[in-house]
Amino acid sequence: MRFRRWAICAWPGLADTWQRGDLAALLLAIGFALLLNLVMLTTFVWTEMVSQPIALTAWTVVLGLWGASFVSSVRSVRAAAAAAAGAEDLFPAILGEYLKGNWLEAERLCRQSLRSDEHDVDAQLMLATIGRRTRRFDEAERVLDKLAHTPGSAKWGFEIRDELECIRHARQTAVAPAPEGHKAAGLREAA
Repeated sequence: MRFRRWAICAWPGLADTWQRGDLAALLLAIGFALLLNLVMLTTFVWTEMVSQPIALTAWTVVLGLWGASFVSSVRSVRAAAAAAAGAEDLFPAILGEYLKGNWLEAERLCRQSLRSDEHDVDAQLMLATIGRRTRRFDEAERVLDKLAHTPGSAKWGFEIRDELECIRHARQTAVAPAPEGHKAAGLREAA
């Protein structure tokens, strides 16, 4: 896995295409392939078409472009790895604050995690649960709706449906008044 992460840096544009699906990076990768093929053809096959100094200049451009792209790709891969490691490190703290009942701190950490990775499925699910616990049902449902359309959320399908059911139940019990018989029975028992 680690080798593959660094191997994608070897081809210009491949790292950003692979990690982010960047269209400009894909065009760079295709353009580099065309340029490399053209320089190889004119150097090794059609040798009479291009003079030796021009071929040397073309190879210098290809190698310069490759070197600059390699350095840029390595930086991009390192930044993505650091962001992923930082996002993963926050979840134990989020869970700890949630279990202590520190809803505000847990929510702050969830939002911080989502700023570094907006597709963090675990942080979104925890944010929805915090919204339910703090009786912000509409916000919790919006988070769950967004979560259901987030890549990688299929593994949490049961938990998402369960959390929606818990929100519906909490909303009904929060709004519905107690039946009259229960109030009277409670008063008789108190007396």
